[in-house]
Amino acid sequence: MDKVIVYLSLSREELLAQLAEECSEAAQAALKLRRAGSGENPTPVSEEDAFHKLIEELADVMLSASVLFGCEFEDNDSRNLCEEVSDEIADIAGEKLDRWRNRLLARPLAKTIEVKEDVPDDRFDALAAPWARKIRAAFPAAFVNMYNELILIPKANMYIMLNQVRDERDFKAAVLEDCSRNAFKGCSRKLQDEHLDGINKLLDSKFTRDDIEVIYTYLGNGIQHDLCLRFVASGYDLEVLREYDKKQEAGSNGKT
Repeated sequence: MDKVIVYLSLSREELLAQLAEECSEAAQAALKLRRAGSGENPTPVSEEDAFHKLIEELADVMLSASVLFGCEFEDNDSRNLCEEVSDEIADIAGEKLDRWRNRLLARPLAKTIEVKEDVPDDRFDALAAPWARKIRAAFPAAFVNMYNELILIPKANMYIMLNQVRDERDFKAAVLEDCSRNAFKGCSRKLQDEHLDGINKLLDSKFTRDDIEVIYTYLGNGIQHDLCLRFVASGYDLEVLREYDKKQEAGSNGKT
């Protein structure tokens, strides 16, 4: 109960002053790390030391905040605001992340789903026409992160690893393998419909909820990649999956 002792030993004004001091020191540590990393304005502090100093200052911020909000008092104690504050912080952080992402997406030169000229060689590029337009129409919030992952629906963390996509058929297969789960069993019906609608727009398909259940069952998470490639090559003929199921069932019956 050390935090309770500190809380009871200091006034609210002093706890706020302590938090402000730690926030200021964390800001200075972040600036020092930036300076050590860039090398443009040399400092005797190494980048490694500056990094650990930032971690230390952030720990002080978290400690000061947890004392201020009474995190070690009983849950039913009115002085314990931790859960209430944590929930509010999470909500605000989510909203701010959306705005931050949208500002980045709005940059003229950002690596977003911005239509580029066709790639000069035979390599597949999801960010070249016509796929860039299709992606933007199907998933308006989509963007590509620093790991070359195509984030289609950020709030659901639905993404495709572009480094593993070699051609158009690979890309279509990846959409089905990586996105069918949320379209079939997302955490809400609204989210399921958002995924299914996006898949249909992107692939020019007309999958129903029943169809996407079959697709997820046999192809979801890349469990049958070769089968998925055959399904794509067939023009999304569900008979390909049904025939596969029949062969599997026949094989199982033959073993019994």
